[in-house]
Order: sequence, then structure tokens, then C-alpha cells
Amino acid sequence: MYRWCAFLAGCLLSATTVCVADELISKPEVRPGDRWVYNRMEYWTNTTEFVYEIETSFANNRVIITTLKYLKDNRVASNVNRSGRGEIADTQWTAEWNAMSDIEGAVISPHTGLLKFPLAVGDRHQSNYTIKADQTIGFSTKHERTIKVVGWEDVVVPAGRFRTLRIAAQGLCTNVTTGRSGIARSVIWYAPAVKRWVRSLHESPRYDPPLTYSYSYGASIWYKNGDELVEYRVQ
Repeated sequence: MYRWCAFLAGCLLSATTVCVADELISKPEVRPGDRWVYNRMEYWTNTTEFVYEIETSFANNRVIITTLKYLKDNRVASNVNRSGRGEIADTQWTAEWNAMSDIEGAVISPHTGLLKFPLAVGDRHQSNYTIKADQTIGFSTKHERTIKVVGWEDVVVPAGRFRTLRIAAQGLCTNVTTGRSGIARSVIWYAPAVKRWVRSLHESPRYDPPLTYSYSYGASIWYKNGDELVEYRVQ
């Protein structure tokens, strides 16, 4: 009897696991007025670089337009290059939340390609894109990424606890001007309930000359930063 109960429990557990693993997450229905606030973290020192708000102004089945605003900035002014831009800027994304531009004025072509809906555990895809930032940081970079939907994880951030899909990307990052290359990594924790990620981590190599907004972390050759959700409002 004990063996049968154990066998039945194992079958039920396996069935539950398969059900979760096979769950498909559809593209979010983002609406004007949806809003998220993030801490931008510097993880070598575990400090908040700045706090920013991102709010949707327009969305359809092809594109999302957002307004991004700094709420608090802890960076040293001389280390930040915004090329004369104000505290508020429009940013553009695909309908799947793949960035096409950023607040610093960089243009991403065609887009980052990190998210490819529907999402399912075990899915893999490739993404190749260029970040053109010659007018801001002084050079452009080419990126090649292999992206995998790793699995479900519970994540705690300042906004609370969320059920998330962990999506990891890794590949080559090349300075177009110098030809220098290195391995870059990204991880995002996407929460369907939030219609966006609640946490992200980005690691990328430094280049010579250094970026104008860089900090000094001793002999480290890596940038290691990311976002943590503070609050949100979705419809």
C-alpha cells in the first residue's frame, strides 16, 4: 500500500511539474497609463544609481511608446553623459518589450530581441542587434545573443514577491570602433502579473576608452547592473 501511495504521489507531482513547465505565457496587453518604477542597481557595490519611472503613452500590436523620467539620481554629475537631454524622454519598444531606443539617445537596430512570445520553459532563440550610440558614449556596439527561457522562480524585490520566468541571454559584445570583443550576459525575471520584468541583471565588458558615465571599481573589467521593481500600476 505504501509503495502504491508513493507511486501515485510521484505521478501527481510529475503531472503538476509538466503542467507548469508546459505553460505558455502570451504577449502582454500593455495599455496607455501602465506604469512601473525601478531602482537602477549597481551590483558591485549593491547601491542604487538612480530611480526612474516608465509610463506607457501608446501601445498597439507592433510597438510600445513610453515616457521615461528620472525620479532620483545618485550618480556624480560629471560621470553622467546625457548629451544635453532633459530628465524626461520618450523611449520605443516592440510590442514584446524589446528595446529599440533608450533615454540616452541610442538607437537599437532592429531591437534587443530578448523576449519572444509566447514564452515557454526550455525555449531558445538567437538575437543579433547593433546599439548605435556614437553621439552619446562615443562608439557603437554589435551584439550576438543566445537566449533561453530557463524556468519559473519566485523573486522578491521592493515591490513585493512575484512568480516570474527567468530568461537568460549570453553572447558576444563588440566595440565597432576598436573591434574589441567580450562576453556579455543578461538575465531578466519576467512577471506576467506585472506585464514586464520585476528584476534584471546585465553584465558587460569595459572598453578603452572607458564609457563617459562609468565608475571606478578597482581592477574590475565588468559592468554589473540591473533594475529592481519598486512599484507599478497596470490595467
